[in-house]
Amino acid sequence: MRGMRRARRHRHSINADINLVNLIDVSFVLLIIFMIAAPMLQGGIDLTLPSAESAPASTTDPITVSVTADGKYYVNEAEVQIEELGEIVASMRGDSKRDVVLRGDKAVTLELFMPVVGILVQRGIEDVTIMTEQKNGG
Repeated sequence: MRGMRRARRHRHSINADINLVNLIDVSFVLLIIFMIAAPMLQGGIDLTLPSAESAPASTTDPITVSVTADGKYYVNEAEVQIEELGEIVASMRGDSKRDVVLRGDKAVTLELFMPVVGILVQRGIEDVTIMTEQKNGG
């Protein structure tokens, strides 16, 4: 009998506490993963936009036309030739009347930028938003 009593006395009680150390470790790992992944999720073509005083754009799911400093043209993230640009944007827009956002690198000349505007106007797309960086107040 004495052996049984001793076994009962040393039995561990149930611990219902949450181990916060593991929870904090997982939270920090997820935070780091999202901090690294967030810039990659934004996507798009890497441009240095000109700065101007402007209102924030309120478009949802726009068609983005980008012009890089080295004279390349992109629709969303796909490189296109200038000759194909109007047809591609018009087919993507279809009857939905999706907004078209025009982005040009700061170093782009009007010689590269204006043909895009002309092509869009020829296709009947006259409501085009030109994207800029928000100008710092100063």
